[in-house]
Amino acid sequence: IARSQSLNVDQQTTSVNPLANLDINVDPKPFFVNANVTIDQHIQAQTTNLPRYLAALFTLDENSVDIGQKAKACALAAAWCRHDHKLANNLLRCRRLFTLTEVLKAVTMLDAARQIRVYEKQLKRLELSKTKPKATKLGKIKNNLDNLNKLKPSTGSASGAVARHIQRWTRTLTLQELEYFALHMPTEPWKKLADIV
Repeated sequence: IARSQSLNVDQQTTSVNPLANLDINVDPKPFFVNANVTIDQHIQAQTTNLPRYLAALFTLDENSVDIGQKAKACALAAAWCRHDHKLANNLLRCRRLFTLTEVLKAVTMLDAARQIRVYEKQLKRLELSKTKPKATKLGKIKNNLDNLNKLKPSTGSASGAVARHIQRWTRTLTLQELEYFALHMPTEPWKKLADIV
């Protein structure tokens, strides 16, 4: 058991270290194939060398390399965080890469700071209440807080401008795309998107 734990620790340190030295100018591929890359690293990469970042994204897609859903959502959210709405609109035009799922995930990342405040307020209210809250309820709220803290970008939020861009994008969806999303996706993502936008 001790040997397997030491192997796990070694694997964790080797998988964490490459993320610390991510550089868009050296190797852009990890930004799109590694699920552990944060939105802040995507923002930094877009700020440092946007042409190389976009070239890598579209080259990987053209060569049928599986780009993670989180990476696509981070790319879109990073553009909105940088207030590069022209880039975000151009990314949204790539219907094969950016669907409702990626848009929802990107908006969720941008809305994380607001959601954190909501959960913190709820947690404080529960802790101050006279009746002791259930441990499972507190655990669930703390778990949601941890998850949202991982998603939250250091800059940017789901502003009114972002909401208007998403509303414009939803108007460009064809009838077939809307039918596909309506039939193949649960109603929850639509409700989340409508709530944020």
